[in-house]
Amino acid sequence: MFKKDKNSDGVIDEKEQTEATEAVKSSDDLIQVINDQQAKINDLINTVQHTRADFENYRKHTEADIERASHRAENKTVLKLLPIIDVLDSAMAHVPDELKDNAWAHGIESAHKNLTKMTKEMKLEKITTKPGDEFNHEIHNAIQFEDGEGDKEVIAKVLQPGYTYDGNVIRPALVKVTKG
Repeated sequence: MFKKDKNSDGVIDEKEQTEATEAVKSSDDLIQVINDQQAKINDLINTVQHTRADFENYRKHTEADIERASHRAENKTVLKLLPIIDVLDSAMAHVPDELKDNAWAHGIESAHKNLTKMTKEMKLEKITTKPGDEFNHEIHNAIQFEDGEGDKEVIAKVLQPGYTYDGNVIRPALVKVTKG
């Protein structure tokens, strides 16, 4: 009933030897296929990881681009507001005495105060510049120069105030400079 592995003289016959050899070759082929498939899996994992990293970099760059575009748009809007602020500042500095108690003048004054409050909340601040201050090319733009005595360049007159927005100079103060 039991089949013997060996023939009657105890030697494995040729057919059995061939089957055993083919089984070994077959298992070697199987191992090779498994190794090839594992290499393909590793390549795919590597590709997915690179694609994910590329996408993450793209997302970060896109967010930074959007932030820069938003900041540029804010700067443009603030720059368009500055002439209105200048006009209201000038109007408040030159209100005639006969209009000091006028309701319309009080309305302009109220609008000026509200605008000033709003600009501070927006982090838009006037650069403090007055005659006698030392000229600073980072916050001042000299458009006139008059001779004077001294070796330092100082502000003789502020022609237009400068502003910072969120800590950065958005418009330098236009000034007249002299030696002092």
